[in-house]
Amino acid sequence: MTQVDTTVTNIEESADLATQSGVALREIVRMADDTSRQMEGIVTACEQQSTANENISHSVNEMNAVADETAKIMTEASRDIASLAAQTDNLGDLVGEMKRA
Repeated sequence: MTQVDTTVTNIEESADLATQSGVALREIVRMADDTSRQMEGIVTACEQQSTANENISHSVNEMNAVADETAKIMTEASRDIASLAAQTDNLGDLVGEMKRA
């Protein structure tokens, strides 16, 4: 083989390697784009999850407020029922005294 043939072979091999490098670089760019889109999806999902967590927290706080108010009302109702029971007893005693009189 002559030096010219060797040079031509080397140039062809270099061209093939350059083509393979170009293909590999395009694949790397495609993978980087895919990764970027996946990261955007993850960020979006995280933002949605954060919003959902805030909504859940707000709802739980509202439920706690309603539970506290209900407990307060039930305590007042219990006192009112106890007072009514005492008044009923007093009324019964008065009716009993009036019958004896």
